[in-house]
Amino acid sequence: MNLPESNRSTPLYPEHLALKAKMGPFSGWNMPIWYAGIISEHEACRTKAVVFDTGHMGIITVSGRGAAAALDRLVTAKVAALPVGRARYGFLLDQAGGILDDLIWFKRGEDDLLVVTNAGTAEDDLNRLRSKLPVEVQVEYFRHFLIFNRLKNTIIKY
Repeated sequence: MNLPESNRSTPLYPEHLALKAKMGPFSGWNMPIWYAGIISEHEACRTKAVVFDTGHMGIITVSGRGAAAALDRLVTAKVAALPVGRARYGFLLDQAGGILDDLIWFKRGEDDLLVVTNAGTAEDDLNRLRSKLPVEVQVEYFRHFLIFNRLKNTIIKY
């Protein structure tokens, strides 16, 4: 499996450094720990708008005939009932109904989904989906993103 290597950086890494973020490792990624301080950032989250770099998170594609209905049996919300173009937050469950991870899934088509998972649990989540979904459902780790930087008129691939 080709999950992200240790100490990778997201496309926002140079911006974090420019903003003088205190950086540290998080599940194999260089991520900001804080900028001005924990208390001031907490207050900003509650009273203003903040940006969270999600570039380190795992993205899994789930597609094929019956993918949405099959995923319904593994998570807490009805994927099949979700309209195309919408997203939903929920939990990936174990056999006993216990929570393994929190996920966000985006429905790109009736049986074409993107599943966003935590960086530290991406490999376990990928393995769980592959082992529990029917063979006609394809489950793949989504490896690359293309990001258009409007200010610099460039495309970043990572």
